[in-house]
This record gives sequence, C-alpha cells and structure tokens, in this order.
Amino acid sequence: MHTEHFDYDIIESVKAQENTAPPLFKGEITRTEGLYLYDEEENKYLDLTSNNDNMPRGFSFDQQESGFFETRHLKSKAASGLEELVKEKTGYEKTRVFQEKSLAYGFLKELITTKPEKSVLISSVENGNINFTEKNVINIHLNDESALKTFLNKNTAAVIVEIVQVKGYLELAEIKYLELLKELCVKNNALLIYDTCSISPLRLNRGLFNFDKSIQPDIFIASRGLTAGRPFYMVSFREDICEKADVSESPGTYSAGYKEAVDFIQNNEKYKTTIEENAWYIEKKFKDLEKSHIGLADFIPYGMLYEIVTEIPSEEFTMAAFKKGLVLRPLGQYTVLLCPPYNIDKEVIDRVIEVFDELFNELTKYDRLGE
Repeated sequence: MHTEHFDYDIIESVKAQENTAPPLFKGEITRTEGLYLYDEEENKYLDLTSNNDNMPRGFSFDQQESGFFETRHLKSKAASGLEELVKEKTGYEKTRVFQEKSLAYGFLKELITTKPEKSVLISSVENGNINFTEKNVINIHLNDESALKTFLNKNTAAVIVEIVQVKGYLELAEIKYLELLKELCVKNNALLIYDTCSISPLRLNRGLFNFDKSIQPDIFIASRGLTAGRPFYMVSFREDICEKADVSESPGTYSAGYKEAVDFIQNNEKYKTTIEENAWYIEKKFKDLEKSHIGLADFIPYGMLYEIVTEIPSEEFTMAAFKKGLVLRPLGQYTVLLCPPYNIDKEVIDRVIEVFDELFNELTKYDRLGE
C-alpha cells in the first residue's frame, strides 16, 4: 500500500514542513501603500505571493493592530454578527474565531477527541502542529484514492485535508477525490474537515471558501485571507457537532479582524467578479507571452493562482524579478508560484508582464520566438 516517495506509517504526530528557502528581503518592510511594500531604503516591491495567510486584497490598510481584543465576555457588533452571517451564507450553524492557528487546531482536536474511534487521517503540508496523544495519526497523500479506501474505515474518527498544498510543486484536491472522501466519511461516520488556510477565499472559483456545496465538509477552517492579513482563524461547523463537545469558549481576536471578515463575506459577489475579471486578463497576457518566449515552458492557471514553469532555475528567476520590484515564490527547481492580490488592476498587470518579458530576454539562452 505504499506509493513512490511516500510512507504510510502510522505516527503519533505529523510535523509541519519547513521552508528552507532564504528570505528575499535583506532589510525590513517599514510601510505599505496600496499594493506595494517598502523597505527602509524606500525601495518598492509588488508582492505576487499573496495567496496564503497574508494580504490577498493588497496592502491597503495600516498593518498595526486596531480595535479591542474580543473575548467571550466582550464582543463587538461585527463579532456578534459573524456567526449568523456564516450560517446565512454557508449553512454552518456555529463559528469560533482564534488569533493563532495552533489554537484553532487545538479546538479541532477537542472536537475530534469526543469521538471514540482511534485513528485520524491527515493530508496536509502545514498541519498546525496538531498532536493526538490518544489517537493514531495516519498521514496520507492528497488525491490518493487507494489510500482512502485502505485507511478510512469504521475506526476513523476524522479526516483533515488541506485542500491546496504548496510543496516543491502545487497540488490541489481534485473534485473526484473529494467526492470519494465525502462518500467514505458519511459511510464510516467520520468527521470531514477541510483546512483552507493555505489559499485565500474565492481564488479557485469553487465557491466562497474554495469548496463546492456538493462536497461540503462537517468542519472547515479559514484564515487571514478573509481579513486582508489581520490575525484571524475561523472554525465553522454543524450544530450537532457542537452538542458533543464543550465549545462554548472562544478566545477571539482583534475586533478589526471581525469587521474585515464580515465585509468580505457580505461582499463576496463583488470580490468574485473582480477576481474573475483579473484572472481572465492575467491568463490572456501570459498566454500571449508564452507565444513569444521559449523560456516560458508552461503556464498553468487555477483560478487566480498560477504555476509558471520556465527553463530558468526558479531561485535565479525569483532573485532577478526581485531586483525589478516583483516578489515571487519559487516552488520546484524550475517552477514559480504566482498569486497576485485580488485588487490588482490592468495597468499593474501590464507592468508585471513587461517585467517577465524583460526577464526572459535577459536570462534565457534562446532567442525570442519568431525572431
């Protein structure tokens, strides 16, 4: 039951994969303005890595914390309304908010440990350092249907799936795989949990939280993509799950985070339209660029998320782009991940394409196509 490069040993815990790539910034970011980052020497950078827990809508706010810290005894109007809003938009009756991912995962652990089954399946690169001392943890590879059929059974309490995994390559949970996962979880009375923290809401064109309604999980966790970067980890779940565990307390987070989350969820159709328009324009511009350069080997869109394969080593390409004011994320040896902010406009996209055009001219060993 083994697959190449992967071991299905049962383990006590699963450690998060460390990012060993050296940081691009030599100094510190001192301020933000619009879509841009500035360092202490006032150099300006456009961050094209904003799909993760950071700033998916750009850098258009003061990054310092504002507002008071929510507790179960003291809540803002936005905090009180968030749970009802999530219920209205998604059908999940209960929502809890945390400042740190480790706290959110600790909460998941409390929910899972109420079930008597002895095993937990995890498919994740970043698992929040969750540690089950009373259950066996089985680490399975994403999209491996044979592993699901082997390990997901009546002894399974829960399955936790990170639906977008950034490794030395980009891997997304396939719809067919999630359909099978849903079917097996229902059949075996196992909790199905989606971790969507590695991808901003709406980016994959799979609904607000990047999963289709037909394959909704029992529980999902979302993060700072909802709040434009403020500390925020939201766990939403069905009410019957709440009845089985003491989930009355919620540490909460800063009130500004609640306000941002409420605004994003209420206006998700507006953001969806913006993302669709920008995603179409970016794909068109890169497809045109692909016709001009042999050095651009492949361009793979996943909504407003892109994998770019070049003949240039990704570290070299990333550093050269950085010197021209673009922050990119290397994946594999020749692959770069591109995740523009939602609110990037066509003028900025055109400038990004110009920089890529310059980079291929300067770094590739072949002439431009057709010349």
